[in-house]
Amino acid sequence: MAELSPDQKTGLNWLKQAEYDLRSAKVQFENEFWSTTCFMVQQVAEKTLKGFIIYKTGNLRKIHKLLLLVQECEKIDQNFKKYRESLELLDQYYASTRYTDLALGDTLPYEQYDKVMAKEALDIAEQIYQSVVDKIG
Repeated sequence: MAELSPDQKTGLNWLKQAEYDLRSAKVQFENEFWSTTCFMVQQVAEKTLKGFIIYKTGNLRKIHKLLLLVQECEKIDQNFKKYRESLELLDQYYASTRYTDLALGDTLPYEQYDKVMAKEALDIAEQIYQSVVDKIG
């Protein structure tokens, strides 16, 4: 097996952090912290996509928008297009899960999320993470 390039090692490190964040999101879910679960899975998706891009190209765009990151992934592998709708959902969880000034009405961010939303987000993140791990091998 050929030795990994520095970019490939960096990409794998992003995936290791994504895997850690995924485990953390599962703990948050088990403890019924729905908004924190949603935020963590947004982070899982972001780090997973960045890891894939770095592994394949050596480039890193310092952005948090999942839709922009998936467009970069699509330049490498068209199969990423199938995640656009799911990533659009997760994109919403970057700030709205944490900042009170983005909350709806008189509610706090954590009051706006429930088990169904958190489970859907967790499932999406797991699918994307596993897909990238499978692609990299």
